[in-house]
Amino acid sequence: MSGMELQRRNAPGPQVIHPIPDANRRGMIALFTLSLFSVITTGALVAWLTYRLIFWRRYYTRYPGRNQFIVLIYNLLIADLHQALANMVSPYWLIKDMVSTYSPACFAQGWLINVGNIASGMFVLAIAVHTFVNVVTRKTLGHGVFVGSVIGVWIFSIVVTLIGPALRGIHIYAPTGAWCWIDNQYGEERLYLHYFWIFVAEIGIIIIYPTLFFIVRRRLKSSKDLRINGTKRPKFNRVLKVMFLYPIAYIVISLPIAAGRMSLMNGRSPGMTYFYATGTLLMCSGWVDSILYFITRRHLLEGDIQTESASNGSQIHDRNYDIPPTIGGGTARSIGRQKPGTTVLKHTQTLQTISSSTDNIINAVELPELGGLDQMTAVKNSSESTRVPSSSSSSHRQPANSYPNVPSTSTNGPLAQPDTTRNEPTQFQMHWAR
Repeated sequence: MSGMELQRRNAPGPQVIHPIPDANRRGMIALFTLSLFSVITTGALVAWLTYRLIFWRRYYTRYPGRNQFIVLIYNLLIADLHQALANMVSPYWLIKDMVSTYSPACFAQGWLINVGNIASGMFVLAIAVHTFVNVVTRKTLGHGVFVGSVIGVWIFSIVVTLIGPALRGIHIYAPTGAWCWIDNQYGEERLYLHYFWIFVAEIGIIIIYPTLFFIVRRRLKSSKDLRINGTKRPKFNRVLKVMFLYPIAYIVISLPIAAGRMSLMNGRSPGMTYFYATGTLLMCSGWVDSILYFITRRHLLEGDIQTESASNGSQIHDRNYDIPPTIGGGTARSIGRQKPGTTVLKHTQTLQTISSSTDNIINAVELPELGGLDQMTAVKNSSESTRVPSSSSSSHRQPANSYPNVPSTSTNGPLAQPDTTRNEPTQFQMHWAR
């Protein structure tokens, strides 16, 4: 590369673009259109999930924020929203027919682009690492450590973005075509405060998921527990597909613009038309992730991975426990301590009928082999929990299996007394975000 080319590449960009060229104007319109779609879909989904997280007791019997995979996707959507909001400034530029580095709108746009891009890449990488650790090591982070890690990703993204203005001032963001971002003269800042972390996320995903795929395939081939009459478990395969969808979407959407940036760093500019097209594709990440969530939310919720927790090692699957299917609603928080009447029995049978039609993702056979895909807290068999307090009550005792999923009671004399000497089983039904 000649000295003239290097000097031109690192030359300061224009501080003010006025009037806006037609090519830039078309790029702004395309970016704004796709970004607006992402803002609407992602914003609505984030608002809905936030409402459900705050008022979860109205809909669920167990706090849905304990589902780590859902929390990661929730934060990924927030990062996508930052990314899409950056281009909501475009109508302002079009109306003024000018893009100026001295406008607060330019700083806001550059800030949102940088924070959104880094946070989005880091959360997709976090989903990949989370999936790999759960499936391969059969362990998951404790809730406190996990929450701290999520907060740490946001702090990291904000601090990395804050370094640029702290070193170069607020005018580090300048017009770079159809948007404001780090000025051309700050090549090292572009590399270490943005490009590098996007490449880390993409390379990490490319390494982790093929490795995970081969590990799981090997387990499927070697495990007899995961086969029924020589056929593979289709439900488990569906869960694996869900695990792969988000990083695949991220690679497809972000790789073209990343390749263009690498080419630009090597002194070969693909042209502004290329960056407008790939930038518009990048703005699709919000609505693409939103659609993926609505398509896969049932698998994500019912297929929550249960493994040995770092904070509680008692979550290992026990074959002495039954794992009931997911049932919607919040009425059956626990089973009563009184003898079931006719109404209770009818209600119980209705719940059994509903739950039998629910499509579970991973059943009890698959749980111990692959770290366990947690559908909900295990419930002790009612037949095992039945106890006879004395031999004199044996003639009055009801069969343990006469009332399915309802604990049996023992009687002494004409009055039926509940047995309070043991803990009653509790059913938790996590049917999050139906």
